[in-house]
Amino acid sequence: MNDLLRQAESWQGLSNMTYEWLATQYGTAWYHAHVHSTAWEGVFGRIIINGPASQNYDEDLGKLLISDWTHYTAQETYPVVEQNGPQGIANGLLNGKNIWYDGQNKGACPLNGSIPAGGCFFKRDPTPLPDMVGERYKAIVERGKSYRIRLVNTALNDNCEFLVEGHSITVIAIDLVPIKPYVPATNSVKIYMANATGDGPFWINATVLTGCSWIHNIGTIQGILYYGNDTDEIPVNQELPGSVPRDNSCFDEPLGHVFHNCSAQINQNFYEIPEGQEWAYMLINNTVTGKASVEHHIHLHDHDFYILAQGMGQLEQSMINLENPARRDTALLLGHAGYLLIAWKANSPGLWLMHCHLAFHSAMVFDLQILERREEFNRTANLTECNRVCYELASPPGAWDHWNQRQSEAFAGV
Repeated sequence: MNDLLRQAESWQGLSNMTYEWLATQYGTAWYHAHVHSTAWEGVFGRIIINGPASQNYDEDLGKLLISDWTHYTAQETYPVVEQNGPQGIANGLLNGKNIWYDGQNKGACPLNGSIPAGGCFFKRDPTPLPDMVGERYKAIVERGKSYRIRLVNTALNDNCEFLVEGHSITVIAIDLVPIKPYVPATNSVKIYMANATGDGPFWINATVLTGCSWIHNIGTIQGILYYGNDTDEIPVNQELPGSVPRDNSCFDEPLGHVFHNCSAQINQNFYEIPEGQEWAYMLINNTVTGKASVEHHIHLHDHDFYILAQGMGQLEQSMINLENPARRDTALLLGHAGYLLIAWKANSPGLWLMHCHLAFHSAMVFDLQILERREEFNRTANLTECNRVCYELASPPGAWDHWNQRQSEAFAGV
């Protein structure tokens, strides 16, 4: 599933590719291009696989994609990040929508030249604008009904906390994994939305967590929830009952909510799981220090993995959870001294990619190739299809060499 569209990149000469797969899981996912930062140029989309839910609801509002937004293309900003480290994002979008004020035009990053000591934001220099441009995402609901909304963070670099003001929310699934429903203290990625008191309208907030992200104005990724009709009215700020001061640190959801011996020391970007080994175990330590010591979203293709331990500091044997651990396809490796211990069943013949899902990190080759069940993979690989794709990539003769030669080193990314 995770590799559904991996090789369907728009290489020169490749005409089409049709994918068929057995949907053994159900829930919400997304597909995206996998060459450098092309996904964050817009080459991505939504996938919903229908199936049962772990809590009843009346209507499905569909997917809500949370994106950050730079005024330059991702490939334009890449050299700045490569040379100077991460900089701030201009804005964020909900299903591709948001507004922008002229007053936000300050602190722009120069794409050529030195970066200010305090950093900058990937947005255009000041330009004459109306008071406001763009439009907000809006959702219309009916009083007395409950709604499911499917959140997907497609951001290039930002982690967000999700909140519908005046409403309680219940998490019913994470990734393609159904879970025992629970009401979070903060937020999660797929929610069941209950009814509110009052007539609204209500803010829909995706608030950037400044502990590991940086945006021009933290409170500007907003949509509006209306009861009955879109009145164009702007909400009055509210707080959830029993709310606590915002915690801007970056952690996964507490592992206790998410229900349903390391293989080797790895010093290169390739590891083969020995034949006959039923389970693979991997301990990832974040030993980077200084400004580069940041969080990483560890993602494994074609598998769900179990999170056996996750935290900061020294991992002790007593911290490892082998009883009904959380199952995910992506998990957070914390900053300096962070650790992540994961396990997965080595039952899928193929060559699978593990990488950080932050755009520039994967483009800078933060990745590991994992070969699983080599002999079975050799027997079952569809070489006819591989040869067809290779033929199209090489047509006309020399096309592949020409394409490869004119790419920058940045395209070594995954």
